[in-house]
This record gives sequence, C-alpha cells and structure tokens, in this order.
Amino acid sequence: TINVHKRIHGVGFKRRAPRAIKEIRKFAVKEMGTPDVPIDTRLNKA
Repeated sequence: TINVHKRIHGVGFKRRAPRAIKEIRKFAVKEMGTPDVPIDTRLNKA
C-alpha cells in the first residue's frame, strides 16, 4: 500500500494528480528495482 497523502502533502490542488502519479511511479521503481513502470490509464477511472 502506498500512502499517497503523505507524498502529496502541501501540493496545490491542480498539481496533486500529476504529482501523485510521479510519486507512485517513483515508489514502484524503488520497490521493483526496474526503471520501466507503465501506469495504465484505467488508474484514473478507479
């Protein structure tokens, strides 16, 4: 589980979604140890 709240704390309203995507990608790179992390567009529909 990724605590997105603590990673986007203090970010302006319009920048929250892009920053959240970047942070999720950064977390996945660190955890999986691979530089290639595709994020599907269906994430937006959840």
